[in-house]
Amino acid sequence: MLFDARGHGQSEGSLFWKLWRYGIDEYKDIIGAIVHINKHNNLHIIVGGICSGAFNAAHAIAYLEKNNLLARSRVKGLIFDSGWGSILKIITTAPIAGIKKRLASALSFVYGTKKNMPHSHIYKLCSRLADHVCMLGDRVCAQLLVAPYDHVTNLSDKIHHITSPILFIHSYDDTYANFDDAVELATLAPNKECWWLEQSYHAKHHLKHRDTYKEKLAAFIDAAIQS
Repeated sequence: MLFDARGHGQSEGSLFWKLWRYGIDEYKDIIGAIVHINKHNNLHIIVGGICSGAFNAAHAIAYLEKNNLLARSRVKGLIFDSGWGSILKIITTAPIAGIKKRLASALSFVYGTKKNMPHSHIYKLCSRLADHVCMLGDRVCAQLLVAPYDHVTNLSDKIHHITSPILFIHSYDDTYANFDDAVELATLAPNKECWWLEQSYHAKHHLKHRDTYKEKLAAFIDAAIQS
């Protein structure tokens, strides 16, 4: 089961605009999918999530483990790709990363070059301005909306419940979901394997490292099912 819950297509942006309520109920969809699969076959299940899909999948498995339902669900492991553990953190990093990505594309279109745009003076100036604007909006609005639900949605407080194997996949240069957040979650998880990547950005590892990605996942799935 793979859950890619990033904003894309017609749903793009929904995570941002509804962020103060995000994470409260989304994991229940994954539990529902697990229940549905269990009704139709007896296969083992490895749950895989990318970005917020990983966030919600981890919440689902933590809930099942905490309530002693995991063995009955036949879930044998979790693939946590480019995920994050705190909406209070992602609400700061993701909007800034998104704005800077669009800023670089807009400036490259105007100046006809993309390769060196992140190092140009005009980009650095606009990037600093974006940092200040986003941080101001974060402090006066976003944090106040999200903070009341942090005890419900914060994965750092729950991931220790997951005793089944977790494969963490994350890039050092991920500006959307901070690398340190992934490391913190991995430290708290009792049964994990980590694959940290260089220069792979956010949620693109299955594209940039296709063959290695297949090998890593196949090895993890085989080991998890046999455990």
